[in-house]
Amino acid sequence: MQDIQTIITLGYKSLASETLQHFDMISPDLRDQPREFAEWLATYRASLESLRETGDIKSLSNEGRDSLKAAIEILDMGIPAPFKPHDPLSSISFALNIVQLHLNIPSAEELISKMGLKGSYKRADGNGGFVWSDEDGKLAQYFCPSFDPNRPALSAIGDVHEIIHALQTETVELHRRFSQRREVRRLLDLESRLNSSGPLKNRLAAMVTKEHQLTYFLDPEVQEIARGMGVDMEHLDRYLKEHLPAFNFLYCFVEGDAFLKTVDMLRNPQLVQRAPKQINSYILMALTYALLAPSSEPKPKVYEVGVGMVRHMRNNPGEQATLSSSREFHEELTRTYFQRAF
Repeated sequence: MQDIQTIITLGYKSLASETLQHFDMISPDLRDQPREFAEWLATYRASLESLRETGDIKSLSNEGRDSLKAAIEILDMGIPAPFKPHDPLSSISFALNIVQLHLNIPSAEELISKMGLKGSYKRADGNGGFVWSDEDGKLAQYFCPSFDPNRPALSAIGDVHEIIHALQTETVELHRRFSQRREVRRLLDLESRLNSSGPLKNRLAAMVTKEHQLTYFLDPEVQEIARGMGVDMEHLDRYLKEHLPAFNFLYCFVEGDAFLKTVDMLRNPQLVQRAPKQINSYILMALTYALLAPSSEPKPKVYEVGVGMVRHMRNNPGEQATLSSSREFHEELTRTYFQRAF
């Protein structure tokens, strides 16, 4: 079995190669650009060539990252208004149609049912979302689309990503394992206490942008509070040692899978035939979006590992089952990228 860093490097080499090939395929449609745009696209192509050679996504220069962002903006602006959403609701509808077509589901209503959506909510910024749960109704989560009027096509791509999360069996497995924390005596009481403390709650919010929230229970201050509240520390220690490496693997996997599966859904021949030029722009945006993920909020480290790892698994399907079930691999991933040892 190759080490995790080699796996991720190979994954990014492959992804950069596919992105470069797609860019070269549609570049004739991008010729008539203002000089500034043309310069950005030339830098973008050079960045893809470099990544294809090295696979070192973290070595991408600031200019290289800016060129990826610029390429997304140029492509988004170049898609005519009839081929992209104009508000949050049309973005969700656009994304649902893409997923529905890919999965060969007859209606959006059937897809929504398959996702397990149970209700909706609206945020103060005007964007909203849906509450969903698994089959037994116990693992409630939030499907959180977000619309940016300056990047409507990218917003639709992001909504496809979120819908995929609601359909992933690995997401359900993450929440199934997480729900087992309820068996640790007084742990839920501890969570309520921590959520009522501003500084501790803020520390948790910062931590979940880097690794799975279970890691919070390894924090010395949190452990001290837990002991004082009578949490069963032996049980908590066993639970964390058993599950945290798998959590980190799954946490990375679901993100990488969602980024790359979005590309798969956009590549659907039935979709491409409807508007080849426009959908090919969407495909290049989605590929670039995946390459940009390791420098994007809110979980850059998780995205970095997930995208490279899942891309390598797709190229080597025989390894996916082995890596997904390998405790040794999960521990190596956790040590290497999250600085945790078990």
